[in-house]
Amino acid sequence: MTNSEKKLLKVKTNLMRNHFGLASIMMSLEFIQDESINTMATDGRVLMYSEKFIEEHDEKTLSAVIIHEVLHVIFEHPYNRGDRNPKLWNVACDYCINEYVTQELHMSLPANALLDRQYFGMSEYKIYSILDNDDEALQKAKDQMTESDMPQDEDAENSADTSSNAEGDQEETDKYSDIPDSIGEIIDPTDEEGKPLDEAKKQDLVKVLKRNIYQAEKLASLDGSSDLRGIVEKTVSYTHLRAHEPVLDIGCRLLLEKKKGVGGG
Repeated sequence: MTNSEKKLLKVKTNLMRNHFGLASIMMSLEFIQDESINTMATDGRVLMYSEKFIEEHDEKTLSAVIIHEVLHVIFEHPYNRGDRNPKLWNVACDYCINEYVTQELHMSLPANALLDRQYFGMSEYKIYSILDNDDEALQKAKDQMTESDMPQDEDAENSADTSSNAEGDQEETDKYSDIPDSIGEIIDPTDEEGKPLDEAKKQDLVKVLKRNIYQAEKLASLDGSSDLRGIVEKTVSYTHLRAHEPVLDIGCRLLLEKKKGVGGG
């Protein structure tokens, strides 16, 4: 076992101890070392990491970045991009989850993490729309992402072309090609041949994810608390969940309704 693997094992053990619900979802992901990744990344099934990134950051920061990636999985960000620009989608999804990581879980993300209270509680779709139509907001995001000395891929300017095969990405490359790499990326899921998954296969993965979330939330609630329930209530509005329902199955939704007193319960 390498030093980075030992470090990751310690981080994952601490997360299981302190954030059982979220860490339960983490444990369903296969951790794979991939030096083509600058930091960490997920396609919803695996969590890829750079050994250099592991070596250069302390355990508290790594814990936060792993939870960051887990939240991308929980909110199905790898499966819901559609034909949106992959770089801008990553930015919007980061804004959607990072305030929860820092303000609610009190974890410390790297200095260049995307944080802006104006987006707290907004869906990733709404944030994407704002960034897509407001050049000033987009530039603010870019400035935040370059505040630290996080290593950038030499081919970062072209990564918008290669990160997705979806139609419509090419025409937006010039507008978004200078968006820096995120602290934790979202990658479109592919099959064994490297081809994008079709919607049917994505939905099969989502069904498994929903079951995992439901079971993790139930187990984490045995002691009267659940960090998964906190995410549902504080990171995304209940109306948003009702509209999109990609995160929770009917069992989790009923638990949420009971706690919030929806329908007079």
